[in-house]
Amino acid sequence: MADSAAIAGATAIDVPHLNATGEVVLDLSAAELRALDYLERQDGWSGDITYTIAAAADGSEVTVVLEKDVDFTLLAPLLPGEDPLHVTVTSRASPNVVAP
Repeated sequence: MADSAAIAGATAIDVPHLNATGEVVLDLSAAELRALDYLERQDGWSGDITYTIAAAADGSEVTVVLEKDVDFTLLAPLLPGEDPLHVTVTSRASPNVVAP
């Protein structure tokens, strides 16, 4: 989910900036909104996943960080009182410019 959300965010090109300068950069707020919108549409998305979505100030990339505590459901009888496993995933994506 983090990889795909970052890719979704990296599609939010700042078109007015591109037209004015020829430079490909992200529209910061649109990139963050696209990444979040992608996450919220996923079947596996739930309120127990914390997230951070941030577009770089220079518009070069978007970063998505997802975190969740995962209980040892199948191993619980063997690991009584064991704290859940904390999982953190970080993904970054940037716009890819392909020459025609």
